Amino acid sequence: MSNPSFITIHGIDGTGKTSAARNVAHILTNHNMAAINYDDITDEIIPSPLEPDGALAKKISQSALIASYLADGTSIVRDRWLIDVHADRGFKGTSVATPQGIITPDYSFVLTCDDSVRMQRVLERGNPTEEDLIPNREGTRAHYFEQYLLRRIGEFARLAITIDTTELSQDEVAETITNHLLLVP
Repeated sequence: MSNPSFITIHGIDGTGKTSAARNVAHILTNHNMAAINYDDITDEIIPSPLEPDGALAKKISQSALIASYLADGTSIVRDRWLIDVHADRGFKGTSVATPQGIITPDYSFVLTCDDSVRMQRVLERGNPTEEDLIPNREGTRAHYFEQYLLRRIGEFARLAITIDTTELSQDEVAETITNHLLLVP
């Protein structure tokens, strides 16, 4: 990875995406690469009155912010992005067109995990929602979401890689992602 890049990490709850985003940004910085976890950036986003939940309006505003960091030479690492909006809408039986102005990730990683391990992680992190506790089985949101990510991630990123995190620690997940990034010219 020679240029500043927009890196996204996806997966259902408990696969390790939020920890991975934080840790990947840290590891890249330790490799003398300017990188920041998107969660460390504060910005005010005003939802569009044309869209009830503002999800796509937020992505357009966030894209401008991400583009400014990339232009300044800083890579951005973020958990969840546009494909997650599409997966959520698909599960609800609606579709959405992608508007102009939403930045495409350079690299996207989909994290998967054995469901019993995933559920244990969800419980360990505390305060799970009812939705977090629904098993990844046919017909559930978790199953739909994960299958959508696995089938369609290539449409939403320049390069997409899937990683099974079942037997990996948080640090090992971040190291695996970083190793993939460091191998890319």
